[in-house]
Amino acid sequence: MPDNRVISVAILFDHVTTLARQNWQKSDIELTCCIVPQALDINVDTDMIEQILLNLLQNAEHALAHLSKPIAGQVSKQGGTQVATAKISLKAFLNVRGHVVIEVADNGKGFEDENIAQIFVPFFTTKKEG
Repeated sequence: MPDNRVISVAILFDHVTTLARQNWQKSDIELTCCIVPQALDINVDTDMIEQILLNLLQNAEHALAHLSKPIAGQVSKQGGTQVATAKISLKAFLNVRGHVVIEVADNGKGFEDENIAQIFVPFFTTKKEG
């Protein structure tokens, strides 16, 4: 049974980003957090929401693995091959109904069209290792 409590989104984001960064294999990921209003609070089961956010951040990190490889045909000003910056953003805001929305986004390549219908199926994965 969920153990809901009021928690500051800023404290939640600080905690999960600290934990996520400890496990990231790619240390040059640019992580941004945005909370509007800054003093935003939510009533949630802290352990559950932290696990959800950690899973989403881990998935985002995995989606960025291809960005460590040079982008074909693009050359930097210094003459070398250009590599896109891996970016993850974590946002929290109030929607038009006054409900808190938490968004995790990355600049990875996204889902293939044939997988879109299955993304909310429990235990669905496109990873070879499961």
